[in-house]
Amino acid sequence: MIFGFISIIAAGTLPTLLLVFCLQLLIFKELISISTVANKERHLPWMRALNWYFLLITTNALYGKVFYKYAMRIRIEFLTEIIQFCTINHRFVNFALYVFGFVWFVASLRPNYYKYQFTQFSWTLMLLFFVVYQSHFMVDSILEGLFWFLIPVSFVIVNDIFAYIFGFFFGRHSLTRLSPKKTWEGFIGGAISTVVFAFMSLRSNIFNYAVCTPSSVFVQRDYILPVLAVNILKHFGYNISKVTLLPVQLHSIFLAMFASLIAPFGGFFASGVKRAFKIKDFGNTIPGHGGVTDRFDCQFIMAFFSYVYYSTFIKGTTISITSIMAVIVSKMTHQDQIQLYHSLGNHLSAIDSTSILTSSFEAVKTKLLHSIFLAMFASLIAPFGGFFASGVKRAFKIKDFGNTIPGHGGVTDRFDCQFIMAFFSYVYYSTFIKGTTISITSIMAVIVSKMTHQDQIQLYHSLGNHLSAIDSTSILTSSFEAIKTKLV
Repeated sequence: MIFGFISIIAAGTLPTLLLVFCLQLLIFKELISISTVANKERHLPWMRALNWYFLLITTNALYGKVFYKYAMRIRIEFLTEIIQFCTINHRFVNFALYVFGFVWFVASLRPNYYKYQFTQFSWTLMLLFFVVYQSHFMVDSILEGLFWFLIPVSFVIVNDIFAYIFGFFFGRHSLTRLSPKKTWEGFIGGAISTVVFAFMSLRSNIFNYAVCTPSSVFVQRDYILPVLAVNILKHFGYNISKVTLLPVQLHSIFLAMFASLIAPFGGFFASGVKRAFKIKDFGNTIPGHGGVTDRFDCQFIMAFFSYVYYSTFIKGTTISITSIMAVIVSKMTHQDQIQLYHSLGNHLSAIDSTSILTSSFEAVKTKLLHSIFLAMFASLIAPFGGFFASGVKRAFKIKDFGNTIPGHGGVTDRFDCQFIMAFFSYVYYSTFIKGTTISITSIMAVIVSKMTHQDQIQLYHSLGNHLSAIDSTSILTSSFEAIKTKLV
């Protein structure tokens, strides 16, 4: 099994992405199965289909734009138009798919099965967050570089191995009742071992064959030691005031600490689920190891943290020419903006500027009909929020959700239709109304993205006078603010 995973990862980005998608599907299938009651499912033929439908639309919400980008290569006219519409109105399309599923669920409610159906629906939504949403951070990490996928995964595995070794030989005190075999000795020993492994394993660069310019986190730099550390080292006979390290070594310490101290709670959570459903394993997909979920229960929250950490403290320090230009333009006078716009005319005409504006101004034709669409949704779809609430009350055999409003029940009873209406109205507004606003900055961003690298550099230098006039350091301050506390 280990050899198989290594082979897939060694094959490159695409096979690794497919591996993550397959694991995601298998885990979702295992977790849906443990909550299914076969006797009741026979009377609810659409319940299983609904589970997979919500998985499909969640996947579309997270990965749809990437999929559409590659699907555009298929040169079929009517298909291209559909894909373009889905790309431009991605948020609205996702909302429409969600509403369809919501109405489908409410319409499928059956007497005597209300509680079971709402339990299944809630379970599905929870799985979509814990499995699908969190695993999509693995995909994001892979797209940023396999390194940022492999390192967090390996830290969890190393922590698991050393926690077992220390627990086996030195374990005396139980850590949690959810996992009686887990001990404090194993927990602490695994944490220390993982941090040491993280720091030492990244000391040497295993990617020496790479010919591209390495990121700054993979370039050695000198770090001045704190006075206290220098004095302590002098006490032991070491006269050291600075050390030379790779920045990624310091980042890896924080990742390793999370893998050791927080990620194991993903395993405790999974143990709690198994105890709740009175099962030993989530499945038998992996002979001798149980289900896929049993092997990857700690990886989801680790993937979540590692990508958030990477995008905040590592990727966040990268400044593109487009972002710099956006700040420059925002500080120009209106006259200078117009002049710059005209000076970029050759690039704008070369990429067919009307294509930039078409999608944004398309909704203007029906501007006076916006209120009609909102009213239609309020009349035809929003009432299903009330039907949903009625189903919940029947499932729990209650008349009202509370007595906060005398004579009217609880607050929920009065606002049961408002939530989905608020959801729709904002999605509609941001897609068809707010979306019609075009700034010169957004146009320039499109222009710059279509320029050659040489043209971008030339444009950057031509804007030098504006950059110096507005104190360029102020542009970079916010982006580099986090660096001050990076080592902390």
